Parts: sequence; C-alpha cells; structure tokens
Amino acid sequence: MTRRAVVLAAVLLAATVSRAQAPRAQEGTTPPGTLHGVRWPLVSPRDGRPVGQMDVRTLRVRERGAPAEMEGVVARFERSAGDGAEVEAARGVYDGGAGLLTLEGEPVRIRSARYDLSCARLVVDLARRRIRAPGPVQGEVGVPDGRVPDGD
Repeated sequence: MTRRAVVLAAVLLAATVSRAQAPRAQEGTTPPGTLHGVRWPLVSPRDGRPVGQMDVRTLRVRERGAPAEMEGVVARFERSAGDGAEVEAARGVYDGGAGLLTLEGEPVRIRSARYDLSCARLVVDLARRRIRAPGPVQGEVGVPDGRVPDGD
C-alpha cells in the first residue's frame, strides 16, 4: 500500500467521522458501574441529524467522572451519499471531558466500500475533528482516479 493511498483513506475516514459526535455525558454524571449491550446514536454537531451509531458490548465506569472503558466496540458512520464506514475494536476508552475516543485491538479494523484498513491503535479527537493512528496502518484502498469525494 502506498503512502498516498494511506493518506487518501485517512482523509476519507476523517471526513466521515468528523461529521459525527460521540455521546456526551455531563462531567461527573456517569455513575460507576458496568453496562452490557450499550447503543449510542451518533449525531452531527452541526445540525443534530443522525450520522450513525456506536454499539458497545461492555461499558465500565470505575468512578464518577472517570473515562468510560469499553469492550467490543463497533461504530458505524453513514454519509449522505449512501456510503459509510465501520470501525471495529476489541476495546476502547471514551474520555468525554477531553473529547477523546481511543480504540485498541488486534487489530482495529476500519472498513468501507472504498477501503479496508487495520492498525493497532486509533485515536479520535472529537474536539479537533482529527483521527490519528500512532503506529503503522495496513490495508487496501480502492479510490477511483485517486480522488476522495467530499460531502456529508
């Protein structure tokens, strides 16, 4: 996979995810405990319309205000053009105060009709609308004419 293809795939995924906003709990309001089978709608911060959903097999909060620890994370992002992306990870941490969603696994899978990527760790900065894979990214990108379409 060429460096250009990885950059194009990252741009497409960032455009898709930046339209979404992870669920927010007010600082310190999430009670400690464990939940199973949690589903969160993902909504556009711009206009409040749904752009996808995140399913979590197990969600743990160890103490009030602490980041939520997750196992079995699957996030689906839809675009108005009808395509979308799916991110799957074995585990993750959602820190609502910092606006960070960190996903880890063996591997983290990022899939759409145009690409199939994997990495060991993926950091989604919701406040800055950035996605970063601190390590190597592997996979395939099938973008026609080397262009990534923009839009919702």
